[in-house]
Amino acid sequence: MECRNKSLGQMVLPVFYDVDPSDVRKQTGCFGEAFAKYEEDKDKETVARWRAALTEVGSLSGWDLTNSASGTEAKIVKKIARRICNELNNAYLDVAKDPIGLRPRMIRVNEHVNDPSDDVRFIVIWGMGGIGKTTLAKAVFNQFFHSFEAKYFLANVRENSEQPNGLAHLQEQLLHDIIRFQKIEVGNIDRGINCFCRTHSHTHTGQREQIEKLQTFNKDTAALRQHPTVLDDVGHRDQLKALAREREWFGPGSRIIITTRDHDSVKEINANCIYKLPPLNDHESGQLFKQYAFRNCDPSEEFFKLAKDVVSYCEGLPLALEVLGSYLLGLSVEHWKSALDQLRRNPHRDVQKKLEISYHALGCTDDKKLFLDIACFLVGWDKNLVVKVLEARDLYVGLGLDVLSKRSLVKIDDYNKLEMHDMIQDMGREIVRRESPHDPGKRSRLFSQNDILATLRTHSVTEQVQGLVSNCHLELAKKVDAKAFERMRLLRLLKLNYLHLDGDYGLISKELRWLCWHGFPLDFIPDELYMENLAVLDMQHSKLRSTWKTNSKEMPRLKVLNLSYSHFLTNTPDFSGLSKLEELIMIDCEELIEIDRSIGCLKGLLLLNLKGCKKLKNNVSIFSIAPEEIMEVYEGIEVVLDVEPHPHLKTRAIGIHLEVEKCPSCSGIYIDDVEAGPSHGDSHDDYPQETENEPTTEIIAREQWLLTYCPLKEVSEVSNNVYFYYCYLS
Repeated sequence: MECRNKSLGQMVLPVFYDVDPSDVRKQTGCFGEAFAKYEEDKDKETVARWRAALTEVGSLSGWDLTNSASGTEAKIVKKIARRICNELNNAYLDVAKDPIGLRPRMIRVNEHVNDPSDDVRFIVIWGMGGIGKTTLAKAVFNQFFHSFEAKYFLANVRENSEQPNGLAHLQEQLLHDIIRFQKIEVGNIDRGINCFCRTHSHTHTGQREQIEKLQTFNKDTAALRQHPTVLDDVGHRDQLKALAREREWFGPGSRIIITTRDHDSVKEINANCIYKLPPLNDHESGQLFKQYAFRNCDPSEEFFKLAKDVVSYCEGLPLALEVLGSYLLGLSVEHWKSALDQLRRNPHRDVQKKLEISYHALGCTDDKKLFLDIACFLVGWDKNLVVKVLEARDLYVGLGLDVLSKRSLVKIDDYNKLEMHDMIQDMGREIVRRESPHDPGKRSRLFSQNDILATLRTHSVTEQVQGLVSNCHLELAKKVDAKAFERMRLLRLLKLNYLHLDGDYGLISKELRWLCWHGFPLDFIPDELYMENLAVLDMQHSKLRSTWKTNSKEMPRLKVLNLSYSHFLTNTPDFSGLSKLEELIMIDCEELIEIDRSIGCLKGLLLLNLKGCKKLKNNVSIFSIAPEEIMEVYEGIEVVLDVEPHPHLKTRAIGIHLEVEKCPSCSGIYIDDVEAGPSHGDSHDDYPQETENEPTTEIIAREQWLLTYCPLKEVSEVSNNVYFYYCYLS
């Protein structure tokens, strides 16, 4: 109870087993007798604390097993286990601790969330961009929704709905994550609405069967449960119609919170509450700005006066206060006065202009270039992947990300993904648009589907273009002449999913660092395509039969090769020219029968993913791999690992994750002498030998091993650095 009361985040769930909660709360019955004895032997202060703790715990909500009938106890144990698992599995959304001004706004929303009625209530949080709508919704979600098993926070509805079939995918997420139904493919928006409405109209046979199952499931389960849901950043009423048109779609007592900038988008749902989120008041604004500009220290009188003016121009907008405060931290009075001059020149409430001050204040051209790359293309990417793609001899991406993070222009989430507020992203894209307002081909970055198709068809793209990335399928463009790429000599980032390029692939830029071409249409990658500067090659869902025509290809900078779902591919490439490769991903390459033995040259390989490659020959051996972080080996392949000692073993933490789930060809793994691996001169003759019916896998440990779903033949001489999860002796 002390941990609970000290705000350590501890939760107490009492179980009253053969004891009356009233006796615990009042210290009567057997508790009273015990306390009578304690008061004779213990000091009164200690006993008083014990009494207070029992009084408190007796008042908490829990489970009463007093006089439990036969069979009831087992049911309650299941309920307890389910509740605890639900609490442990809760994913709390990231919100700053005690954010300024949030508590009174939460109270306003809480009045409607905690309404005791069983009505389904729609609660709208409305306000301009950057005012804190998403932060408020996350805080409410964490505080009031965390105990529900079926709940969902649907982020970035406006942005995600603009993707190909985006709204239908959002519907699928809601069906799966709220209703907890098995994965269902709705195909299009109308069918998704039919699923929510539990009707049979306008559905084909397979879809009808899915809906019938969904109906049965809903009748038994969904109607009995509350479905607290947040729809964040709804941009149009059509999005709301597709996701929450009717209250009947949700169980009794459900609370649906909607955040939006557009009041008109929520007119038709007859919301129970539309809360217009106000800007921060003067005191709150000053506190928030002080937090970022002075790190909560009291400024000198001169800086205090300047800060007061900056706060006034930010007009209570939290995002502007955060970004400008981060920029001004530690700068001189002259810099502060310059920032104030720029604020005075901006139109009233022109938020982007205010945010742009921080962009122009980035002293390094590389930092500006990195910011625009992220704003246009890289939001949601893993930080490590961004570094791999963009880092060159003269560009230190890691340092640049630190600068942008300190300026609050970019954030790195708990999963190492890049985040950017949509207002800041819009500001970055507007900077690119202003490079050439009327001629997209003269801009440095192209990210709009319409602009990309128009410029490729008319060959109007110029040498200014450094990135051309479409998140939509370009299959509608049919064939595009390769000459459209002839002038793009500075192109570094290219995504051309499902596009058929006609002509000379050698016209594509030699500066490419990242090439994503899902659905690549040819049997092999043409030799004329220059790939020596590529860091990442992503050709998932390709029609490749062989990676390239020649035996090997020199790609000295390639770090990630992803050929997953290439169903016609029969063998891997020759790896002898891919000396820097760190990740090889070939999921569900159904016809893959062979891994080239040159894979043994890959001393820096960190990730090998061959899940679903069912035709791989048995007894595939991978020799001389020295993994530094993680090695994943999946079903359908038997692997012999001969791991050589790493030269930096004593100075670098090395861990290996081996997973052999559902592996039909692996009957067992021998774990022996895991403290040290063999020296370079050791013979392999002493290793466990394979027999026709009993293949084995030899593992030699480094500093840390994690084994999951592995059938173990024998375990001996195991150090404390080896961890087994869901393993068993076969």
